[in-house]
Amino acid sequence: MIGYLSLMQYDLAAGIHWYGTLRIKDQERGHHDVKHVLNAATARRLNKDDRHRGDGPTYRAGQETQRFTTKGSCHAAGITLAKSLGCKWLFEGSSAVCDPQHVIYGPDEAVVTQLNALWQEAEANDGWDGNNKTMQSICDRWDALWKPIYKGAA
Repeated sequence: MIGYLSLMQYDLAAGIHWYGTLRIKDQERGHHDVKHVLNAATARRLNKDDRHRGDGPTYRAGQETQRFTTKGSCHAAGITLAKSLGCKWLFEGSSAVCDPQHVIYGPDEAVVTQLNALWQEAEANDGWDGNNKTMQSICDRWDALWKPIYKGAA
């Protein structure tokens, strides 16, 4: 199975918060919200941030939430969720995007490294906003590497 982890950043007046959604390619169950259980310190931080907006304390230790205080913690929880659901490949992005995307993990580390090198080339080119000929070359190389794997992994 192939999973796609999308991370969303919300820049609230008091701080930045992250939310994640995991979608599994060709799975009818739709999406899975990335969640975690709050510890006391994180609950206090979220309550403090909310007070700046005029909200009262609503978070407590032991509570499950979709709201993360760092991108890294949201990312890690998304990876754990994807693995628990049997995803062999996990991308950061969307199944609707055909351009190179960041590969978080896959069963073949050499292929993951090659795919991520192409993704980094695409980022350095500024995607399709950069040089279109260069981007097309990057996408052609990505497709040549990924398509045979995709057919077996989907």
